[in-house]
Amino acid sequence: MKTTLVLVVILLLVSAIFWSDAVVLTSSSNSIKTNKLTIQNIIHGGDDSSVVGVNAHPKSTTMKCGPLCRMYCKFGFEKDESGCPYCKCKLGPNGTRFS
Repeated sequence: MKTTLVLVVILLLVSAIFWSDAVVLTSSSNSIKTNKLTIQNIIHGGDDSSVVGVNAHPKSTTMKCGPLCRMYCKFGFEKDESGCPYCKCKLGPNGTRFS
């Protein structure tokens, strides 16, 4: 019971941190929307200047990238021919991927 309570509290804290970051990022782009499309745009790039409603989509076709692995890459991920990042770290200035 105590372990479950601790896990719930941790989950609530992590989700609160995620949503507060999303609101800060959204506010910095002069947007007051914090809907699902805005969160997707924060993750995948772009803005919601062409968004009209809560579930509206931009008029231009947006690129859909697949899920990304949870590996840490100091210099970011390499991208495929369509511009989507994939699970391979970019090389750093010293020719290595991790330092």
